[in-house]
Amino acid sequence: MEALINAVLNLFKNLVILAGQGISVLGNVIALPGFIGLLIGGVFCFVAWKQTRNAVGAILWLLFAFATVFIISSYVIWPFLFKGSQNSLTNCYESAGSNSRQIAVCDSINNGFVVSASAQTQSQPIITVVEPPVLENPIFFNRMFKDNALELLTQGWNLNPPDWPRDIPGQLVGPKDVPQDVELNFECNNPVASLKNEKWNVTVSGVISGIGQRSVTLQTNGYFVRDKDGFNAKPGTTIVGTGTWDDTCPTCYVDKPVSTPTPVPTPTAVIPSITEVKFPQPICGYWGFKYQSGMWLVVPTTGGQADFSHATSVAKATGDITSRCPGESLPATP
Repeated sequence: MEALINAVLNLFKNLVILAGQGISVLGNVIALPGFIGLLIGGVFCFVAWKQTRNAVGAILWLLFAFATVFIISSYVIWPFLFKGSQNSLTNCYESAGSNSRQIAVCDSINNGFVVSASAQTQSQPIITVVEPPVLENPIFFNRMFKDNALELLTQGWNLNPPDWPRDIPGQLVGPKDVPQDVELNFECNNPVASLKNEKWNVTVSGVISGIGQRSVTLQTNGYFVRDKDGFNAKPGTTIVGTGTWDDTCPTCYVDKPVSTPTPVPTPTAVIPSITEVKFPQPICGYWGFKYQSGMWLVVPTTGGQADFSHATSVAKATGDITSRCPGESLPATP
């Protein structure tokens, strides 16, 4: 009899423990994501019951809405927000470097901790402490570009690719393979030919730091220029690069370490005494040079007269002359 009583007591105790665990699990579930899920699910359940008077259907709507909202909130929205805040603070310290004022701003944002995206419960939070970087004897670099930087940039390009399968990586060239301060101008002599047999003149130009304005003209085919996964260009268009020198051509420059940063003097714009220079005779419909906004432009002719309002860059004029007037070229800028 005593054994039976003990067994009943043990069963009752286990039921109490099981109920307590269930309440604990329910409490963890009914956090903010769970509360939102139950709230939205309750609305769906109420509407379903009012419309159908079907208890089973209403309960199914409740469970479905709760599960959907809870999963999206718990595994998509909250981790994204917490991870975003953690990355933002890390970037804040990395950008601050040794600047004490900016580090103080990052400290005020931090307030001592950032809640990690992997934190699991409020009772045992995982705290990520972000230490500001301490730089001792920082090393600075001066980036020096090579004179043939544009040629080195274009050496790895396949200028006459075939119509291969699109899943071959690293073959098509596009804006991401060109630095942001470099632009390409596209002109075609025979746009009615097949893509493989089209002849394009592509002028690559840009102002290279420490060197100045540079340009190089390439002969390519239609797949190089017009492929939708590449430049997707049309005749007469200019496309500016979206990449960086670090990613597109690390061999185009040399970073030389220096002990202290060398201030880069701001070049003083020297306005030439003569701002309009006429060619001895028109070159492929161009009148001459015009100095404007710190650079020399090429002036076309309209009705045999100089059209200063439509002056264009040296790179565009070079590409136009190459395509329309083979054998002719612009003289050097004054």
